[in-house]
Amino acid sequence: MLIGDVSRQRNRMAGGWLSGLPEGPVLNAGCGPGVFEDSFPGSFLSRCVSLDLRYGMLAAAKEKHKGSFVQARGQSLPFCREAFSAVLLLDVIEHLPREDASLFLSEAARVLKPGGILVLSYPPYWVTALFFDSSTHRALKTSKIKKLLKGFIIEKVHTSAFFFYYLAKLAAAGGLGKERQWGSLLEKLKEWEFGFDFGIGFNAMIKAVKKA
Repeated sequence: MLIGDVSRQRNRMAGGWLSGLPEGPVLNAGCGPGVFEDSFPGSFLSRCVSLDLRYGMLAAAKEKHKGSFVQARGQSLPFCREAFSAVLLLDVIEHLPREDASLFLSEAARVLKPGGILVLSYPPYWVTALFFDSSTHRALKTSKIKKLLKGFIIEKVHTSAFFFYYLAKLAAAGGLGKERQWGSLLEKLKEWEFGFDFGIGFNAMIKAVKKA
């Protein structure tokens, strides 16, 4: 599945961006059912607090990985100021109205320590417009997201996962994805491609640091 492939690579990159993070808890806000959390590196999840509004999502996540779990709204996080070293918002804000997204990001800034890292991911504008239902996904432009990141210094914007991901989808539709040699080769090519910022792709990510 194309979205699943992107999510796995996204989690690996997010974990890599946090590899030098000082000790302290990490908030995985809007964690969902935890389907792709096994793609995070090493013992990363042991320091995660996974948060979601829906009890069913948290129950599913608990069955898949360890850590702490909290049911709450992202627009009013039940944590004290500067409680976390990092906050992950992976494929979350595109599901929220603009006002709620702005509140969520403000809350993320509140619970982050100075110098803490915020990692965002979302489908680029054209992907949402072409492939997703507008009733569940809001098309987002990176320029507008940047404007919502008040109090942050943006370190990286990474947009990737395009050619070989789409080729893999076509190959799977044609039955080639079931062939071991083709599947293995495409996985390696997708891994390679995701590491480059092409400015176009199915996945966009932002790494931002909270100002001191």
